[in-house]
Amino acid sequence: MRPFAFPASAIPVLFGSVLAVAIGNTEFKPLLFVLSLVAMMTLHAGANVLSDVRDFRRGLDRKPMPLSGAIVRGIMSPEQALRGSMALLVAGTVIGLYIAWVVGPVVLVLGGVGIVIGVLYTAGPLALKYHALGDLAVFLDFGILGAKERCCGSTAFRVGALDMFEKYKKANVNQLNGLGIKTLVTACAGCYSTFANEYTGELDFEVLHIVEFIARLVAEERLKFKNELNLKVTYHDPCHIGRYGGLYDEPREILKALPGVDFREMVRIREYSLCCGSGGGVKTAYPEVAMETARMRVQEAKDTGAEIIVTCCPFCEMNLKDGAGADPEAPQVVDLLQLVSEAL
Repeated sequence: MRPFAFPASAIPVLFGSVLAVAIGNTEFKPLLFVLSLVAMMTLHAGANVLSDVRDFRRGLDRKPMPLSGAIVRGIMSPEQALRGSMALLVAGTVIGLYIAWVVGPVVLVLGGVGIVIGVLYTAGPLALKYHALGDLAVFLDFGILGAKERCCGSTAFRVGALDMFEKYKKANVNQLNGLGIKTLVTACAGCYSTFANEYTGELDFEVLHIVEFIARLVAEERLKFKNELNLKVTYHDPCHIGRYGGLYDEPREILKALPGVDFREMVRIREYSLCCGSGGGVKTAYPEVAMETARMRVQEAKDTGAEIIVTCCPFCEMNLKDGAGADPEAPQVVDLLQLVSEAL
């Protein structure tokens, strides 16, 4: 029997396995160990085949591995076996490096399975249908909580159900701080406002709305858009990221960076923007007020000649769609993430 060959390229695999034991989520450890085992076996086989090719060329007589044994039987040439051994070594190294890369400085739960990550993405209500952040996955290391994600408690806070809000807040603070994440990104304006304002001083990471995050990637030239949209667009400022958060420039910078977008402002914008009519429980308690407010805002958008009303809040999107529903000539209402996804 040949002695066990330990190629240097197996070091990342062992490094990843050790870190997985030290800090990895228990649900994810079996997967890491399986990947580690596959990588080790692949590297070992590749190293042994490479050794057999060398020995064959030297004329040494030893029992070969199955792949290199094909050389002896004349099924393949030494050059073919050499290419096979290199492929095995490369595959094992790639798997090993991936494990070492995945086991980074922090741990997050990704869809209920532990994975190491730096950015947590929360979609918030109604925004789960947009997967623009998934399209950005090639640029960044992110994950989601999936079924383990809780409501931020925004609506409870706005309507005065403070006991319920504190219950959600306490559970979220304990869960999120325990993940070790560096950044929390949300696509919901209400979630952003609540985490940034009502959770002040209790979170161990920065909180960003998705428009801040995307604007940052665009400014750093890490994200470039390639698809022409050819749309006339206007933007509605949500209260929660506008008046509450001061995020006026970021969504406009993104819109202006999208190829083929003809951006048009409404009369009332930024801190003077008209509310969509849905926030603070109004949609539930006073639906007729919410509908009338939405119709007024849709008319302001229509007056710009825009084909699309873009916003960054699921509640704004829902109520503005209701307000535009009775007018066949009203602009279509979409979340900014949808245009970002289409432009990538």
